[in-house]
Amino acid sequence: MKFRASELPLTPVSLRNTIPIRTGDWRYVEPFYEEKLSPCAFACPVKTDITSCIALLAEERFGEAAELWKESNPFPGVCGRVCPRFCERECLRKHLGGSIKIHLLERFIGDLNIYVQNKIQRNGKKIAIVGSGPAGLACAYHLSRKGYEVTVFEKENLLGGLLRTIPSYRLSQEIVDKEIEGILKQGMDIEINKELGKDFSLQELKQQFDAICVATGLKERKLNIEGVKLSNVWSGREFLKLNKDIQNKKVAVIGGGDTAVDVARVALRRGSKVDVFYRRRREDMPANPYEVEEGMEEGVNIEYLSEPLKIEKYGSFLRLFLKKKADGNGEFFIDVDGVVIAVGEEGKTVDGEMEDTFLCGDILTQKGTVSHAIGSGKETASLIHEYFFGESTLAVLPVVKPEDINLDYFKVDYPPEEKKRDVSQRIKDFDEVCQGLTKEEVIKEAKRCFSCGKCNGCDNCYVFCPDAAISKQDGKYIIDYDHCKGCGICVEECPRGVVSMRRTEK
Repeated sequence: MKFRASELPLTPVSLRNTIPIRTGDWRYVEPFYEEKLSPCAFACPVKTDITSCIALLAEERFGEAAELWKESNPFPGVCGRVCPRFCERECLRKHLGGSIKIHLLERFIGDLNIYVQNKIQRNGKKIAIVGSGPAGLACAYHLSRKGYEVTVFEKENLLGGLLRTIPSYRLSQEIVDKEIEGILKQGMDIEINKELGKDFSLQELKQQFDAICVATGLKERKLNIEGVKLSNVWSGREFLKLNKDIQNKKVAVIGGGDTAVDVARVALRRGSKVDVFYRRRREDMPANPYEVEEGMEEGVNIEYLSEPLKIEKYGSFLRLFLKKKADGNGEFFIDVDGVVIAVGEEGKTVDGEMEDTFLCGDILTQKGTVSHAIGSGKETASLIHEYFFGESTLAVLPVVKPEDINLDYFKVDYPPEEKKRDVSQRIKDFDEVCQGLTKEEVIKEAKRCFSCGKCNGCDNCYVFCPDAAISKQDGKYIIDYDHCKGCGICVEECPRGVVSMRRTEK
């Protein structure tokens, strides 16, 4: 049955062409498209474009994902194993099943061993990098990719700095070697066994280079109590570096950072009984919480609110006196074969300050994580480039807020269970504790990502616009502001927070 228009009931629908009616004149706010920084990328000290990399993994474009990741971070294999996972704490996926296992995706990318090499045109500037830890090498990597002639000076005979002290059950030295190899492929000179203040000075470097980056890290903090100079009392780095023999002994570790936990787990693997004494609460421990948990699974005992008072020689043992801070009269002692002091780090002076000298890594930030060191290296490289050429390479984008994401378009989906070696086996050797994901698991996990702040062409804004003011041209959405009334439906229906509202200029 057909009806004439005059026979239809009254309805607020125009029967004529509405294009001449410029409804856009009604609005005082308007939508616009803008790429935003995802919360995970904002939390990342290196500011890696995590969501774009994950999107490439979901499409099985592994090589492109690796190249994009390494535009920011030349150490994905390292960070995928030792980073405290700042990104995952802010992942909005946690509200629907659990955060994306970003560290496992990063680890997968690193283990692909894809080297990124660009055809670089040198710009004529020569930069000296003092220190080859993660900060210094990251700075050298980014500067070399920008066309600088870089020379790295390292006081040891091996590059890597503190990466060389991380036990292999957390980080295989083979991984470190491979990622440093990828950095060196960018093209740079290396001077090993060259120590600042001993073999050269900053003033001498200034005569040869246009700028200097000092990335010498921090020195270990000393504990100011009686007995720290007794035999079998070691610093954390000394213990890890010199491979001290404490087979089947009783060891006390003082401290609550990553080094203290590393020392405890290493001693445990050598058959020793280990007690860690930390002066604050567990939630105050600066150590990677995942490492603390694994150490406790393995049998490391941690005594909180315990402050060391002194160490004395007691027969063939050392007697460590402590005070339980939760109890005013809680002094006690423990007899051990060795004491390891790992109470953090502190700054050390650089021999002179002058123009064209930049600080980088822990000596500047005192953050103490590999990820922060790498991020500082990247940022310092950008500052050096801006110093010479006035060009900043650090992008500034708005950050996606939780309320920007429309969770109605996503379903509950859970991450894969993290695979670890059985405790009874892993304490017998130094083989890697945590295992990675298979290719199939990587693809599945990548597809759980919301892609916060990135448009994936879902067409919601186009479909739901009541005024047909949004069109799609060459894969991009175009807003017809002559007919957009600023109702904001497109903003509400955007799952990923890509469409925002602003006041009109008129």
